[in-house]
Amino acid sequence: RASISQARTPRKASGSGSGRAVSNVAPPSPVVRLTPMGARDGYVYVYSQDHDSAYEPADRMVMARVPKDKIRERAAYEFFAGMRDGQPTWTADVARRGAVFTHPGRCYRSGVTYNAGLKRYLWCQVLPGRQSTKADPRFEGGLGIYDAAEPWGPWTTVYFTEKWDV
Repeated sequence: RASISQARTPRKASGSGSGRAVSNVAPPSPVVRLTPMGARDGYVYVYSQDHDSAYEPADRMVMARVPKDKIRERAAYEFFAGMRDGQPTWTADVARRGAVFTHPGRCYRSGVTYNAGLKRYLWCQVLPGRQSTKADPRFEGGLGIYDAAEPWGPWTTVYFTEKWDV
């Protein structure tokens, strides 16, 4: 399974306000793609499909967080472990991470950002083609857009289609 290694020095964040996305943060391994995302609460949230390969869909998405001033310190990362009594729980143990979003066989590359004007987290997810066809998501697949008041959800569907082409 993936773990988060020490990050490279991030480039200057783009945009303005608390919803800035940090770019050029090293993924935990050469094969896992992470989406780091700034937020309103002083943390940077990192989302990833829960799979050993960035090129294979997973059943769930997982999330970690780190104080924005400690992004290069591996020991500062916490992993979302689930909800208890309506509150998120966190763990330092990556093996105890829980799902922040589930969609069996359809969790794939994503981008999440905080929109300060809407006070909502927006999640854009590429949906891979069906496993039975082994289709390349550049040519077959869908698109899901979700939103939530908190980075851990609950997520509501803004837009969803199994067929998406640009």
